[in-house]
Amino acid sequence: MRKRDFEKRYAKYQRTIQAIARKFARQDDELCADLEQEGVLCLLKIDMEKATRNPDAFLRMALRNSMIDYLRRQNPQIYESLDYRLSCGDQVEQTETGDLRLLSQRPRPPKLHRIEDEEPESKDVENETEL
Repeated sequence: MRKRDFEKRYAKYQRTIQAIARKFARQDDELCADLEQEGVLCLLKIDMEKATRNPDAFLRMALRNSMIDYLRRQNPQIYESLDYRLSCGDQVEQTETGDLRLLSQRPRPPKLHRIEDEEPESKDVENETEL
């Protein structure tokens, strides 16, 4: 893509990029700026020839997906297999409302939090996890 073509496309979609970034970042201005940069990179890399019916919708969806991918890379979730937990002695119990609850025989791992956040609240909780 030539520089002039990119500048033209950026001028057209700049507000869209900002709106999508603000939607995901909410009040976090630094995250919003990072998401906007991710959107600009997507705008630079995208192949508009793949959009057959509605190029605007195609581009908005690509921008949205690239920002979601960025968020997932920044905050990966750690999952444990239920089979593993059951093999360690944990049990599943059904509550009166029909919800399933995992009763753990081991202490719950500490919650992960951002460095700039305050210290996590420490509550005295029975080792139970809602499923």
